[in-house]
Amino acid sequence: MVMRWFGTAFVPNHRITMRCSRFALLIFAACIFSTCTAPIKTYPESDAFFKGDTFTVPPEFQNGTATLEQAKAWARSLMSDPNVTDGNIHADPYDFLPAPRHTILLWDPCNGGTGGNTYMVFEITPNGLKYLGSVGNHPSLVAPDSHNRPRFVTYWRLGAVGGDLILYVLTSNGIRQLACKTIEPHNNDHDVADNNADDLLRESLFTPPVSADLIARTFQLAE
Repeated sequence: MVMRWFGTAFVPNHRITMRCSRFALLIFAACIFSTCTAPIKTYPESDAFFKGDTFTVPPEFQNGTATLEQAKAWARSLMSDPNVTDGNIHADPYDFLPAPRHTILLWDPCNGGTGGNTYMVFEITPNGLKYLGSVGNHPSLVAPDSHNRPRFVTYWRLGAVGGDLILYVLTSNGIRQLACKTIEPHNNDHDVADNNADDLLRESLFTPPVSADLIARTFQLAE
């Protein structure tokens, strides 16, 4: 899998859908997945995550048997530069895939910019945690593709105004980026309508349900 570091992210101003069961699942993950039957491994530090280079996903994260503590240790080895951060990896329940699938996002708050952060995404399986990939900012579910695979979008700012809308799909091999639409800043009075249109587009993409037609038009896809 190839993971990439993205710039500062923007969290859309809408109510994030959270199922009450998430918190119970996180407690379950912390208490059950961290038992002594699966000892915490040490993982070599690597800067491949931030460079966008290929790196090896350990087998426990491929087959969905990793514990939460193992996931934190692995995330720390990839995301936490000891010269910059304190290595305090956070784990937040965040369900964005179709039910009954549940996910947890791991992140280092010291890596955050003004608009967001980069998150490693793990699915909760009956046997542990499975690594799905990484995203720049919180993902929001949209209409599936023609193969009924889950798709989702993120947005992060590239400056004071403007940013990138990114469309992803979840395949059998993990999260894959499908398309990107850059929203350019409009800096004069004549562009007020364009700014408003961009704001409405972002809001509509992060307000479920999001239709396949809107996705196709936004990212110029042949559905």
